Amino acid sequence: MLHLLMIALVLVLFLHDAPMVSALRVSGGGWSGAIMGLGGPLLLALLAQAWVMRCASKCEKTGSGLYVFRDDAGIMVTRVGIVLTHALSVLVLGWLDTLRSAMGGAYMLPELAALVAPTLAITAGWWSFYPLDRRMRQARLFASIEEGDTIYPERTRAGYVLDQFRHHAMLALTPLVMILAWHQALLLIATRAGWSLHEPGPAMAYSAVQIAGVGVVFLFTPPIMRYIWSTRRLGPGELRERLDVMCAAHKVRHRGVLVWRTHGTMMNGAVMGLIAPVRYILLTDALLDKMPDRQLEAVMAHEIAHVRRRHLLWLLGAMGAALLLAGGAVSLAALPVERLVGQPYDALVRLVADAAAFVLSILFALWVFGMVSRRFERQADAFAVQHFSGMTSDPESARGRTVEPEAVDAMVGALQTVADLNMIPTRKHFWRHGSIADRQRRLMRLVGLPVRPLPIDREVAVIKVATLVTLGVVLGIMAWRVIAELT
Repeated sequence: MLHLLMIALVLVLFLHDAPMVSALRVSGGGWSGAIMGLGGPLLLALLAQAWVMRCASKCEKTGSGLYVFRDDAGIMVTRVGIVLTHALSVLVLGWLDTLRSAMGGAYMLPELAALVAPTLAITAGWWSFYPLDRRMRQARLFASIEEGDTIYPERTRAGYVLDQFRHHAMLALTPLVMILAWHQALLLIATRAGWSLHEPGPAMAYSAVQIAGVGVVFLFTPPIMRYIWSTRRLGPGELRERLDVMCAAHKVRHRGVLVWRTHGTMMNGAVMGLIAPVRYILLTDALLDKMPDRQLEAVMAHEIAHVRRRHLLWLLGAMGAALLLAGGAVSLAALPVERLVGQPYDALVRLVADAAAFVLSILFALWVFGMVSRRFERQADAFAVQHFSGMTSDPESARGRTVEPEAVDAMVGALQTVADLNMIPTRKHFWRHGSIADRQRRLMRLVGLPVRPLPIDREVAVIKVATLVTLGVVLGIMAWRVIAELT
């Protein structure tokens, strides 16, 4: 959810110059925009602090963990409010216009300045939550000592906030700010060069360069993130050899396996990078220290699955198809309305249609993103089970094999360990991953089934075909319309 909010913060800046948004902006809203843009996030950050203090007091008095989750929910509500006040100040009250006027049109400075207040207010939520997080970790300290776990030095409040900001907010902000900078640079060049972006030829060239820049940003974000996050290469040893053998068995190439140093605060694995020269597999320090070897291998197989099944590319494709499909459908639906209301209202109807197309496209794309992402996670879970049941990159390796109970136990146990050590309720539903309990139930149903294909493999195959068909049809229609305009 936090990644969505950070994306929304930057998306607001992209929308600022859109014609459909400019028509809604209040003229001369300078001071009101400043008050909303600066005062709104500050007020909500203070409300979050008051809510956290109340929940912490209740937790101390009752000993109930319920108040920890209420605390987290309250912080999330205030963060949504921060994004909404940011959108209102920039899109309606002209806060970004005020900053641009004050800074003399300096490149990117007004946009970065507009992000400061909401970003700091969102970060303040971690500052508020730190005492409660510290209290929970102290409560587990004696159990960790008795179990022989690695004990990490306690983080200071500032160190805790910095880690949370780097590990969560920067994952979204880093590529988005670079894309925004690329967008602003191209817009500046086009304006000074006098390009007419309303003509089909220049508009297509401009869009192509924009898309190329976005591709370059996503290509080089992983090498940048490995330094923003604190990582180091996993050294030689038995574990490294086993992981290398796994990657070779499934023909997955990468730049390196990295230890993601989180001071023991996160148990997670991740894959970054679209292509092998800039692809990294990350395993957190807590994962390596506390997870049994077989469960660790299950997590690694899960991450290998994301690469082997090309989940990131298909996820981007599905979201792009959803955006194009929804936007095109709403635009087509607006045509009969235009004819019905008549010529005098064409501009108004077009404005409303564009706004509706944008909002519905985003909502539909987000729904598709979550739905597809959850199924990819289930396929990655199933891939780990297939790995333990003897499947490799060789198609013949799955012939005659069935899913073994021990294979399912390894992945189910890994999910449970992640939930326990990250203090995540197994029934809590996550937008991108679903709930751990649901994933465990689905894995248990696989025992005795043929290793390949599993039901989730067939389900994902349908998603991929639907994505290709949608992209082909919509892009074909768009190309036909462009050719018709040029001729």
